[in-house]
Amino acid sequence: ETLEVTTTVDAALQKGYVQERHGPLIVGQKVTGPKTLQGKVVSTGQKHFYLETQTTYAYPDAAGGLIFNTACQTLDWAQTQMAKTLNMPKSKITVQNQRLGGAYGGKAMLFAPGCGACGVAVLKTNRPVLLQMDRTPDFQ
Repeated sequence: ETLEVTTTVDAALQKGYVQERHGPLIVGQKVTGPKTLQGKVVSTGQKHFYLETQTTYAYPDAAGGLIFNTACQTLDWAQTQMAKTLNMPKSKITVQNQRLGGAYGGKAMLFAPGCGACGVAVLKTNRPVLLQMDRTPDFQ
């Protein structure tokens, strides 16, 4: 079935493209009995997404460890995961980040595969490695 292009919420509602699956909005107030409000709330969709792509810069340090500068929100978890992935003690893994927040949870764990790949590449080459992924993995 081919649907006609619709660009407004009102038009989508009129054509039956939107399924409303919620009951009435009930607002509790300091009154002697419950109050029930009925009506309609319309909002355009809003998607939250981080601006910075999944990025990691990793390099060896002078003491035989690795330093990761990675776009993540969970530095302690990143250190633990990189130590496990690379079979190194946590004391040999340093994870740093210039800024945190604003990623809506998207940088909490999705950074790990790229960060691990950088770590393996650094250990193999003994050289700094920069990985900047495009948006494709973020949308899958």
